[in-house]
Amino acid sequence: MRHKRTLAPVGCGDYVRVKGEGDDRIEGHWIFRKVAVPVDPEFPITTDQLSKIFPNNKDTARIREVVEVLNELSNVFELTTKGRMAHFLAQIGAETGGLADLDESSHYSPRRIVELFGLPKYADLFQGYNSEPTECVGVAYESDGGTLGKGRSGPVSPVFLYDSKLKVFQAYGHPATGITTANLRNKVTDKSYNSGILKVKEKHYGSDSKLFDVTYACRMGNAGPSSGHGSTFKGKGFIHLTGRWTYKKVSELWNADILNENNKKYFHKSRSEGGHLEDLINDVEVALKASLYYWRWKKYGGKSANELSDQNDIVSLTKLVNGGKNGIDDRKIYYKNALNNLGDK
Repeated sequence: MRHKRTLAPVGCGDYVRVKGEGDDRIEGHWIFRKVAVPVDPEFPITTDQLSKIFPNNKDTARIREVVEVLNELSNVFELTTKGRMAHFLAQIGAETGGLADLDESSHYSPRRIVELFGLPKYADLFQGYNSEPTECVGVAYESDGGTLGKGRSGPVSPVFLYDSKLKVFQAYGHPATGITTANLRNKVTDKSYNSGILKVKEKHYGSDSKLFDVTYACRMGNAGPSSGHGSTFKGKGFIHLTGRWTYKKVSELWNADILNENNKKYFHKSRSEGGHLEDLINDVEVALKASLYYWRWKKYGGKSANELSDQNDIVSLTKLVNGGKNGIDDRKIYYKNALNNLGDK
């Protein structure tokens, strides 16, 4: 069982420190490097509660570890009320399929790819069309190969004939008629259908898909399709951190915290590069803590995740976490489960 070693927050964002042999003085504060003041969580959770909130997750070890980490860190990240904890659990539950998947799946059917990414800017997904694999338009390049700004892949050859989402849907679903952007599933009932005028390239669907190398290219700090950044920096962690820029930002947040003085992380680098990218999917404690840094830092409409939780604004919270409203119904279900099963402390 993990020992609670939460540091109690006090005024001005400082933490309680204990003076003892071997201490160092930093900016007038004593820092005890071996132990922290143990503080019980203000809003504790239990494995029984979490199992009821996520009834389809039968991995008791995963459930237990999530509970232990959250009870250790909830005070530090101010998950100190029922509403805040419920919203946090709802968001990470929807992101991970009930706490199960810390690595975003790129295993989509052709029909689902069209539903999600059937836009002219993703013409490279379709047979017969190819974008310039290394070039990004509308971004600046960093010295380490990443990008700044939101751009798009280089020119497509030949010229893409379908200049709207509707026209892409209709060409994919041909010969079905009457297709709109809202009824593709009703008109094309076979999710594996790939026999229309527009066909999805085989490399972009299936278990070893390169889908995100196209759809995540030239934005979120990623370089062009040939860089592999899209697949490398797809969603990882309990909040599916996405894009090289976000991986770097969470690394900065982690490393700026004095609590991690001897435990630096570089999530934008793989283990072979001396980094810790793989920890976001292989280490529950690291994955959850990294997601908590994102939760505390990120804002939507000028408000933090905890502020939006206090206002019970699940739509804005979902946009903060997900970037859109994907999985909003699952998030609402998990939130209701959390309210029904968490204690009232």
